[in-house]
Amino acid sequence: MLFLSLLLTFIVAVILLIHHWSRNKGIVYLVVTIIFYSLRQFTYLLLNNEAHGKLLSILFLHFDPLFFLMGPFILYYLKSLIRGKLVADRYLLLHTLPAVLVFINLLPYYASPFAAKVIEMTPVQGLVPFLSNIAEP
Repeated sequence: MLFLSLLLTFIVAVILLIHHWSRNKGIVYLVVTIIFYSLRQFTYLLLNNEAHGKLLSILFLHFDPLFFLMGPFILYYLKSLIRGKLVADRYLLLHTLPAVLVFINLLPYYASPFAAKVIEMTPVQGLVPFLSNIAEP
């Protein structure tokens, strides 16, 4: 059941691509944004599930620079709707600067061994239920 949200997202993405590709090629930006958003929410679901620690250690910080690209992709999609064609403007690439900065900041995490990342995610998974119990009255 946990992976059903990802499966449904990919089915919706394929349907969107097939249906809208002939009208506007910029649908690619919207589909990528939907997939990134779904991956982000799936990562939050994995924080509450202690069974998938290895998968969480891959998703938790590895895809953060991509998640920062959701805003520019929405902007590219809206620009492509207005112009009626696929937009790839050099000026709009300035909006990807936060994703580049996050990527540079995470380089030490990428360089650490996978076993260390799994060990780091174990306390994070155990912390989420603890914090939710504190917030309840």
